[in-house]
Amino acid sequence: GLWSQRFTPTTGWARAERRVAATEGFARSRPAIAIDEQGRATLAWARMDVDASGAWQSMQVLRWNGQWATTPTPVGTRQPARSLLGMPFLASGPTGDTALVWSVPEARRLRIAIADRDGTWGLDSVLNEGIDGEFGGRPGVGIDTRGAVTVAWSQASPAATIHTRRRSANGPWVADTIVTSTPTAGSVAGFDAGLAVNASG
Repeated sequence: GLWSQRFTPTTGWARAERRVAATEGFARSRPAIAIDEQGRATLAWARMDVDASGAWQSMQVLRWNGQWATTPTPVGTRQPARSLLGMPFLASGPTGDTALVWSVPEARRLRIAIADRDGTWGLDSVLNEGIDGEFGGRPGVGIDTRGAVTVAWSQASPAATIHTRRRSANGPWVADTIVTSTPTAGSVAGFDAGLAVNASG
């Protein structure tokens, strides 16, 4: 299952509590968590379910705003999954806007969904359709005070590159920017694209 434990400077660590039962879903990814300046937290993970139509991956989130929600919220479009689960990556801006980025490794897609400060998730969209399986699917994401989002990821072919993509609050995504490139394909495989965004962007 998935467990959480909350720390405050006045009371220290609270006791661990189970958020998701071990029996929920066929498999789960490792979780991601983000917290804003008001203390509101978002917990996300990928879940695999298997039914008569096949194996499916979906993103699940729980929100803490004074207390944890009791039921996970599915985010984004359910995707076919055979053996690999994409990992979630989260960032919360200072005012509570939250960006969730995840990979769909077997479809080579990188997807994103954004929630406002009240925790309402918008529709997910595809950022890139050429990631390199599980290696290119470990992005970095950041969000500033105005809600502008920046995402970075690595690709190993046709050349080893680090890409970024950005959108202003409620604006369209701009085209990919290649931050760095080397002529050797595959040389970034297995590397994460680390990223940090401050409040001013």
